[in-house]
Formats: sequence, structure tokens, C-alpha cells
Amino acid sequence: MRPSGPRITPLSGSPNLQHVPDYQSALHKAKFAKIVFADPAYRFQSEHWDLLESDSVKSYPVRSLALASPKPPASRRLLAWTFAFLAWFLLRVKKHRLRPGIIVAQTDFLKTLGLDRASSQTADTPMWILALARWSHDSRINETQPVTECELGVRSNLKWTRQDSGPPNFPRSRSLRKSISSLLRFWFTRIAFPAREKFKPVHPAAPVLSRRTRFALSALVILSACILVLTNRGYPLFEPDEARNAQLALNVAESGNWLSLNLYGNPYTDKPPLMAWLTACCHWMFGASEATSRLPSAIAAIVTVCLTLLVGRRLVGFRSALAGTAALIVSWGFVFQARFVTMDMLLGCCTTAAILLGMLALRRSASTKRTLIMALAGVATGLGIMAKGPVAVVIVMPILALAIFVREQLDRRERKSLVLCWLVPTVVVGLPWFIIATIQNPAFAYDFVWKHHVVRFSDAFIHKEPFWYYGVVLWIIMFPTSIVLPRVFQFLASPRQKFRAGRTPEHGVLALGALWIVAFFSMSECKLPAYILPAFPLMALLCGVAIEHWLFGIGINNKQKRRSFHRLPKRIAIGMSLMTATLAGVILYRFTEFRFGNIGIAIFALLITGLLFIAVRRSARPASAWAAAAAICAMFAFLVNNQFVPSLGFKRSILYSIKQSGIDADTPLVYFGRDSHAHAMYLADRDVVHVKEENIDEMNTLLGGCDSAIVVASDQNIHRLEEANSGSLVVKPQRIRHTFLLLHRDSIRTASPEQADASIQR
Repeated sequence: MRPSGPRITPLSGSPNLQHVPDYQSALHKAKFAKIVFADPAYRFQSEHWDLLESDSVKSYPVRSLALASPKPPASRRLLAWTFAFLAWFLLRVKKHRLRPGIIVAQTDFLKTLGLDRASSQTADTPMWILALARWSHDSRINETQPVTECELGVRSNLKWTRQDSGPPNFPRSRSLRKSISSLLRFWFTRIAFPAREKFKPVHPAAPVLSRRTRFALSALVILSACILVLTNRGYPLFEPDEARNAQLALNVAESGNWLSLNLYGNPYTDKPPLMAWLTACCHWMFGASEATSRLPSAIAAIVTVCLTLLVGRRLVGFRSALAGTAALIVSWGFVFQARFVTMDMLLGCCTTAAILLGMLALRRSASTKRTLIMALAGVATGLGIMAKGPVAVVIVMPILALAIFVREQLDRRERKSLVLCWLVPTVVVGLPWFIIATIQNPAFAYDFVWKHHVVRFSDAFIHKEPFWYYGVVLWIIMFPTSIVLPRVFQFLASPRQKFRAGRTPEHGVLALGALWIVAFFSMSECKLPAYILPAFPLMALLCGVAIEHWLFGIGINNKQKRRSFHRLPKRIAIGMSLMTATLAGVILYRFTEFRFGNIGIAIFALLITGLLFIAVRRSARPASAWAAAAAICAMFAFLVNNQFVPSLGFKRSILYSIKQSGIDADTPLVYFGRDSHAHAMYLADRDVVHVKEENIDEMNTLLGGCDSAIVVASDQNIHRLEEANSGSLVVKPQRIRHTFLLLHRDSIRTASPEQADASIQR
């Protein structure tokens, strides 16, 4: 690869041959306006070099001349087709190692490409150089094509031959697999996400944040998260999910059996025990209540917020991490799950820690720190297994494998070492309890692994939803942050240079990680909105990156785009103010549990009005408008999760409603075909009888021994009871949902008229 005069001649026998360590050195030593890259494994004839003298070659900055490749053997045909397809689809080049040829380029143009990463000459290097030349051009701005590719056709006097053999031979399978791997890594790091460092703002209005300012902003965001999550957690537990998980913790605390979970004396094999352990500890320290039952989820949410901010700033920059964390805490679905007694928030906290710490470890150069941080990621994954099972590994492992794969500085030995550093703590933390549980209860392995993971994934017996379910749910539960998602997609998917210049490999890992989580649970037959919670922090960081790019990116200099950008936070503020006012009116009109007095309502209205004025005024700076819009969104999330959801909890709780109804304590309370989880929190001084729905004879015997009873059951089971008793029961529906007062007609006849009327009226 060297010009040696007006005409280009092969290197063999050249008296001026020089060896250089990399391509940058070759460009530095180049003495002519054009430079030629030829495939190193092939020998070229003089007719090939004569083609470089044509005018068509001289008129382009980069010209690619290639011939068709020889037919691959049958055993390598699939690999060859895959390699050629990826080169065309991802890199947009036709010339590669299977189609040998020559690349002629202007030396000055090549110096602008940054070929320092192509430090070693391989069979794929000419393809990489051609791809860099093509993708360095933005065709939407300038229609001049700097790269053109030419098909020479197969001629008898223009055949390529390899240096080490007579006829052309085909690369081996191992070499092709290595080329495919290198192609994918090159596309990810140099084409799709080519920025080396965290995004640096170039807009002159970008403020310089001091250390004190960063600390104050970080403290403000974390404090806001604590206010949203920790306040007003004492409303009744939602049935049956929250109540069941609280009951598991109560059973652990009462029985002292920390190795296995049980529910009403039967082994509970649906979920691992970490959430029950943490909730039982909270009950032991602070007493059993709704607030303490929700404390582990709340703490997990706050830890997730801290990880997103503190670790995320190392990956995407402080501004992006700050904006992303704010976007996370204003998502009402995230705050709702932070105040819900399920394993999903705990799993999301563990997976977020594992993913972000694993990505942070790859940015470290010191082997000791890298090993320690990756081991912490493994511990977090093991805790995720203890929180909700092997799904934690399914979430984390592909994302960390992608992050390790695209890291160019790692060799094969370092990659294996990092995998072991993650895998060993994962197994040590996550596996022992499952072994002990299987030894104690051999049916545990079948129920937990097969029934609740494999069967529910492939053929769900509950919560069956269509494939597109999360496409709609994601927009709803991430609202109002979901308003930014279209801009995130534009930033990540646009081929334009102004967007590509701000994308780093970390952005790509976060994007593909969030996409993997949503796609994986979309493939499952069993779907619930909370399942995709582990993707929230990753998408929130990407939202922060997109917001920073809008605020301080290259494209913001355009006046029209700047006006459109300035209008966006104003529109968000106006829309969210109207929604917040409407929701507040609904709560005041429909529910009596609105905890603000008249003074609180006035202060709330003044805050909304003031923030709206800051956002919509013409002289408002973009940062101020976005901050005011974010504050209004935070108030909306506060209103939803601290007032509307608790009001629903008061209305929907059967146990709380029975406690407040004043029903005579001597009247038997029977749960027929339903469970009264955590009834000890509400009816500690009252006995509750449970009857399975298939034991209708037992239910009839129980009702025969008393004049009246309060029965909690479905409408279908109540009809079964009426049919079984042949009309001898009088069923009186109560104001409490699924609750009925059952009276015997004989007892009504024998009672005095006043007592009969009182019984029926009840």
C-alpha cells in the first residue's frame, strides 16, 4: 500500500518500501494526493493497476473497485452469505474480503476519518476504511457522494489470486466467524455509536456547573424522590397481591421459619423469599402495618434513583443523568410500583445495579477496580435471583454480554475474566437457597421452575395478553416521561451526522438493553405492566441524553428547530397543568380521603400557577422551562400516587371496609373461595373462617350452625350457595364489594318483627 510515482505499481520489489505501525503513520508519510488500499492476501496483475488511471477514479474522493468473489464451499455458504449481507445492510459497502479489489482515496480526505483504531492490517481493514468514508458523509445535507463503488465484472485477464496459492481459495469458517464478529463490533462502535466520550455540549448557552451546583441538584432530585415515595404509605393494602405478600412476611415473622415460605400452612413455591425477608424485618423493627409492608419497595426505588443518577453520570454525563433521573421519578408508574408490595421494584433495583455497575466496570482500566465492580454486579444479579428467580439472569446476562462484546480494548482473556467475575458471585449469592428449598421440598423445583417460569412464559394460565400489549402499556405507565420517547428514538435511530456525533457505545448498550427487556416480556404469554419495570431506568437515562442533546446539541443552532424546541416544554407544562387540575377536582368530588385542607389546596393551586407562568413566559430560558415542566409533572405524579391511589385503596379494601362498617363482632365472617390475606392488620380481634370453593358442603354446615353470617365471595359462589340451600337463605348484598349478609328464613320468622326488620335492613 504505497504510491511510488505517477503510476501505481505492486509493492513487491519496490525499492522504497517502508513499514509503519498504523494507518495514521501511513497517511503522515504519504507524499502524493491519492493513496491506494489493496487486499493484503492477494497478488495483483499490472492490468489491475492500470484501471486507477481512468478519469472516473480521479473524480471521487474515494473509489472502490471490486470483482465478484469465488463460489463458497457448501459448508461455508451460510457464513459467507451472512457476512456479505451484514456488510451491505449495516456498513452499506459491497467491497469486502469475499469480493477483493482496490480502494483509491484522496489522502486529505482520509486524514479526516480518524483511522487510529485501525492499528493493525487485517483482511477486513479495507472494508472498514470504505465504511468510515461512506458514513462520514451526511447525504441529507450535501448531495455530493464522496464514495462510489464500481463493479468491474469477471474478465479472463482480471482475476485475483492469493499470495499463498495458485487458484483463488475461500476463507475458512473460523476466519469468517471472526470477520462477522469484528464487523458487528466495528458497526456498533464506529458507525452506529461512534462518539468516544460522553456527550459534550457545544451550544454556547450550555452552563458550566460547579461541584457545589452538581451536589445541590443531585440532592434536590434524590429528596424529591424520597418525598414522592415515602409519604402517605399507610392506606389499605390492595388485594390480593399486596395483601398476599404482606401475609408471607407475617408468617415468616410469626413462625420463625426463614428458609421456606408458607401460606395458610401450605408451602408457597411461587416466588423466592427475599421480599418476604425484608418485609418481615421491617415488621420486626417498626411493627406490622401497611406503611412498613411497603417500606422495602420504597427503599429499593430510592436506591434505584441513586444508582441511576450516581452511576449513570459516569456513563452518560452529569446533565443527562440528572435529566434522566428526573424523568424517572416523574413517571407515575415507577412511583406507583415503589409504593406497592411486590417483588418487581426489588427486581428492578437489582437488575439496574447489575447492568449499570457492569457497564461502569468496563470503563475502568485498572484490573483490581474493574474486578471489584464487576463482582458487585454479580452480587446484585444474585440478589435479583433471590428477589424473583432466574429471570434476573435472563435480563442482565445478554446486556452485559453485549457491553463486553463491543468493548474494543478487551482481548479474549480479559473478556473471559470479566465473565467469571460476574458469574461466580451470581451463583454464590443466588443458588444456595434454591438447593436448600429443593432438598426440603422436592416439588419446589417443578412448581417454581417449570410451572411458574416455563409454562407461564410459553402458555400462560393467568394474565394472558397479546404480543403488542407493552407497546400500549409502556406509553401509559411511563407517562408523562413517555412524551419524550419519540425524540429518543429519533436520536438513536437517525443516520444523520449531527445525531451520530453525540451517540456513544454506552447509549447503544442502554438502548438495546431496554429493547431486550421489553421484547423478552412481549414474547411471554403472561404479561403484567410491572414486568418491564427493569427497563425504566435505562429508558430514563436515554430520555436524559435526548433532552441534553436538544438543549445543548449541534442541531439546536437552527432557528426553526430552536423555536420548536422552546415550544415543547411549554406545551408539556400546559397539558400537565390541565391534567393535574382535572385529577384534583375528581379526587375532591369523588373521594373523601383527600388529605389536604383548604390551605393545602390553595398552596397546591398557587404552586401549579407559578410553575406554569415560569414555563410559558416568552423570556424563559430552555433550562428554566424544562425545570418548571418537570416540577409540574412531579406534582402530577405526587397527586396520582399520594392521593388518587390511596383513595382507591380505601374504597377497594374489603378488610378495611369491614373494620369501618361497624358489623357486629359476634357475626361470623366467612371467606368462601377467597383469601383474607393480612387480615391480622385489620381484624386482629375477630376470627375469620376460610372455606375453599369446592367444599360447598362444609359451607352449608357452617351456615346451618348460625342464624346469620357475613360472607365474602364472588357472585357465582353466592348463587351456588342459594341453589344448594333451595331458597332457605336470604342474601343481602352489602356496600362493601364481594360482601354479602346471609340470613336463614327460619331465623327471620321466629324473631320479633323489630329484629327481623333490623336483620333484613343490615
